[in-house]
Amino acid sequence: MTTPETLDISHIGNQVDGLAQSPQGMVVVPYTLAGEQVRATLMHKNEHLYGEIQEIITPSPSRVTPPCPVFGT
Repeated sequence: MTTPETLDISHIGNQVDGLAQSPQGMVVVPYTLAGEQVRATLMHKNEHLYGEIQEIITPSPSRVTPPCPVFGT
């Protein structure tokens, strides 16, 4: 397992996932919002670089608690 990296989510991609620039290239980070800073473990999948959230350091002001308790499980 790799060490989590701190990423700044710059914008939302066309699949509604957050996108961040890292030294390895553009990272797709599901369940994030533009303006957030997160710590994520990076992995390659289907020729893309993905980040799995370990911690949301700075949440977006637009972040809300999901109304469904099983969201994300």
